[in-house]
Amino acid sequence: MLCTRSRWGGGRRTGSRGLRWSRSGSRGFGSRSGFGGLGTIWRSCVAFRCARRALHWGDVVRICADGSTVTEVVERSGRHVFRALLTIEREEEVAAIAAEVNAICARTGVLLEWSEVRLVAIDVSDGADTADVLGYLAGLAEAGRLEWEWSDIGPFEA
Repeated sequence: MLCTRSRWGGGRRTGSRGLRWSRSGSRGFGSRSGFGGLGTIWRSCVAFRCARRALHWGDVVRICADGSTVTEVVERSGRHVFRALLTIEREEEVAAIAAEVNAICARTGVLLEWSEVRLVAIDVSDGADTADVLGYLAGLAEAGRLEWEWSDIGPFEA
């Protein structure tokens, strides 16, 4: 998975070498042979820990020779990612909220991924019916039960 310093921890910035991803997170990438040449891959998961950076499901990126670092975005997918961190403590409440988010997304066909128990990334692509899930999460934010951000509030920086 691609990482950078997140508002919520878990990732790290690597200075001029760009963004790093762990081998265990490599399931989030697919090879794109014939596109962009050697060292080009496409993201096949929703980006969690790329705070303030635009890296999304379907983006084609170039990686360094050893495969550990993204060095540039070659082609944008046109998608956006909405991330939310549940700030409540009670596990039962977290589970109930997660179940509701999952149910809404399943009903409306919206892609999402959970990292750990409290962090969700929601794929907001053109034509996706995200009004219900974003409305539900907005209510939780107003109640002080989660923090949220859009993934592309700043350009990609290697």
